[in-house]
Amino acid sequence: MGYSIPRDSIYKVENLKAFEQLNLIIQKDSLNPGPYLDRGNHFQNIQKYKEAIADYNRYIQLNPNNYSAYQNRGTAHERLKQFDEAIYDYNKVIELKPLDTIAYFNKGVVYDVLENPWQAIREYDKTIMLDPRLAKAYYNRGAAYEKIDNYDKAIEDYEKAMKLNPKYWDELTKKIDYLNSAK
Repeated sequence: MGYSIPRDSIYKVENLKAFEQLNLIIQKDSLNPGPYLDRGNHFQNIQKYKEAIADYNRYIQLNPNNYSAYQNRGTAHERLKQFDEAIYDYNKVIELKPLDTIAYFNKGVVYDVLENPWQAIREYDKTIMLDPRLAKAYYNRGAAYEKIDNYDKAIEDYEKAMKLNPKYWDELTKKIDYLNSAK
């Protein structure tokens, strides 16, 4: 809902307390994987992605079968523009949890950033197959179709995104009007 000084200040204080507790737990038992994942998540929340990745790496060393660790590390890699590493992690998520909608969606986003709309479309196809109610997947796939000048498919996806999530109505109505005039 926007920036809130009291809320954010409380979060920072709570975050510092959590860091202190996690650091103590790690000092006492460095082979316990849980605190590394938790601390990595806290690092990610404050945009310290390199530190988060280091903790996720340690967690994964100790517990290599937790898909959420790869998902979180993939997101951190993505934030650092380490796209090959992000895709590796999202693929690992899919290996461990084949029906994970978020991993396919995130791969689509990475391929969008890498300006590979064809691969992005394939990832969004998989996302939509797994969760046909995910408006953002239709929105993003529509944008990828738009990039390859497939305006009919883009319009179809934009319309579906609008039906699923009315907050897109104003923005996508304008896009659809533009695309119809560009055909």
